[in-house]
Amino acid sequence: MLIDNIAELLEASDAVLLQHIGDAHSLRSLQARPRTDDEREESGKDWISAHINTLRKLVCSSLLIQAYLNSSRTQDRVMLAAAIADLISSVITGIAAVAVAVLILREGIASFCGVLNEK
Repeated sequence: MLIDNIAELLEASDAVLLQHIGDAHSLRSLQARPRTDDEREESGKDWISAHINTLRKLVCSSLLIQAYLNSSRTQDRVMLAAAIADLISSVITGIAAVAVAVLILREGIASFCGVLNEK
């Protein structure tokens, strides 16, 4: 179930999340799947670097995220990750959107979006 998957990924290390992204990136770009965990992680980092501006525009311009940033920020992390993953997957397909969403949550949405006045 997706909710269980999100809850598991919220507990996963950054390296594991990047490996998931790297796996999806390799499959999408028709490259041979990287063989080592380090190669998979590096592929994930490369994908994030290549798409960071698109991700910021997509996530940070969302009315849902704007409402979150202007609220007390007490939303359930699983539901927030699901909402971010939904935003991402609506535009960018073939990638581990939930893993990307969890990394964004770990950074902090306000930090990711460049909001200076954290509540």
